[in-house]
Amino acid sequence: MSRRLAKASEVRELFDLRSNARVYELARRSMLPGVVRLGRQLRFDMSKIRLFIEAGGHHLKGQPKDQIEPKLAEAKDVLGGSA
Repeated sequence: MSRRLAKASEVRELFDLRSNARVYELARRSMLPGVVRLGRQLRFDMSKIRLFIEAGGHHLKGQPKDQIEPKLAEAKDVLGGSA
């Protein structure tokens, strides 16, 4: 299965954020799903980012990541099982 990995700049544009630094901050705080670390560089799994958006993007500071996974699974079911 091939996954499309995006740079922070693509995620920044998708969320209409002001800077890549904000994307990195959200990743560091585990507020974005699909973060892939390649050495010192970060890439983002766009299928998980899209599912996160479809699920409403609800991830509050301090909310455990395992509360996002059921929402991602539910969104995947709604989308027909493909991302």
